[in-house]
Amino acid sequence: MRQARTTTDRIKLVVDKEIKDKILELAVYCLQKKRGCKKTLILKELETHLESCGYVPVSCPCSCGLQVTKRELAQHLTSTCDRRLVSCPFCQEDVVFKDMDGHNDVCGKRPVTCPHCKAEVKREQLPTHEISCPMKPRSCVLSEAGCQFKGTAEELENHSSDVQSHIQVIAESMSQYRLNIRNLEQKVEESVSENLKLKEQLQDIYPVLGTVKSLDKTVTLLLEKVKKLEIAEQTVEEMNETLIRLREYMQRTQPAVVQIINRNLHKAPSLLNLNHHQEASSIIIHRSKTTNQNMLLLQRICKTNTFVSLLETNNM
Repeated sequence: MRQARTTTDRIKLVVDKEIKDKILELAVYCLQKKRGCKKTLILKELETHLESCGYVPVSCPCSCGLQVTKRELAQHLTSTCDRRLVSCPFCQEDVVFKDMDGHNDVCGKRPVTCPHCKAEVKREQLPTHEISCPMKPRSCVLSEAGCQFKGTAEELENHSSDVQSHIQVIAESMSQYRLNIRNLEQKVEESVSENLKLKEQLQDIYPVLGTVKSLDKTVTLLLEKVKKLEIAEQTVEEMNETLIRLREYMQRTQPAVVQIINRNLHKAPSLLNLNHHQEASSIIIHRSKTTNQNMLLLQRICKTNTFVSLLETNNM
């Protein structure tokens, strides 16, 4: 529920309004004093003044990105803004100021000077003017036949009346054409002759191609044999490595064999001939009373020696 105002509240309100009125009557400077406004006025008139103050900054309506004061805006839009619209003096078209140079280069209504007669014509009319321009250099109608004359329309008309010189030009041109035709015919004959020679050479090449194909097959077979020989060579190398390892093994085990045989000589005196290793092994195994380990070692060594002897015989 809203409470009723007391007498004290009413007094305060009256006092506040009086203070506000006094404040609004105070003299102040315009907020745009730094920009040049020298106006001094009471505070309650400031808002109204700012609406019309010429020193208030505003953005350019042409979107050039600049801010100017209200009093300078008109001059900016007419003379300094590079995005202001200006009318082309020739075609009356509205063009952005900074694009005017490019427009002038293509404006069809802008006058240009004819390079031949120096007359001023509109750019869009220049191609038509050049066709009929009396000062534009023109070639003789017999220029393709060899006439080198170039001149104005009047000079060309006088030149065309010189029939004798034109007949001479035509005669020289025809002579040159005939010479060119003879040269072309000669080149054609040479080309035909060369083609015939090439055909003959091709006929000779065909048998050679057959021989080349046969040689290709032979080379393929030889390559296959070479691969087989490489495999065989690798096998021989592996066998040689095995033989070397066996020989090394024999060299390491030979002292043990000799020691075993020496211990059993009194039991098998007929085994002095070491060339019969396998036979000696069987006799020693039956007659000796050595340990099982010695007998197995002796039998292994004798068999290995026999295998090595066989390998050496085959290699020889």
